[in-house]
Amino acid sequence: MIGERLTAIAVQRERLRLRADGQRQAIAASMRGLDVPLRIIDRTAGGVRWLRLNPAAAIAALVAIALIRPRGVATLAQGGLRLWAVWRALRAPSARVAWALLPRVLDIYRGWRGSR
Repeated sequence: MIGERLTAIAVQRERLRLRADGQRQAIAASMRGLDVPLRIIDRTAGGVRWLRLNPAAAIAALVAIALIRPRGVATLAQGGLRLWAVWRALRAPSARVAWALLPRVLDIYRGWRGSR
């Protein structure tokens, strides 16, 4: 009786193991197309982690770029400040007003940009 029960448990265990192996293979087959994007995301996350641990390296790189291409950095900084200002305006308590005015502001900006 105990031997039969242990045999049944062993058989059930083997069936479950084979089923799990099949499921692992199916998951691996369905993930094959995501291999490259997941690798890129993983490397990017690793780079961000490294930059957080080594902020001096990021600052040194920015200073080097500023010395090599000062106009490019100034242009990039202006764009960044504009985006930051827009972000702050949209997060303000009066964000509903800002969101309501955004299409109009974009039209004015496009007209101004087109006339330059």
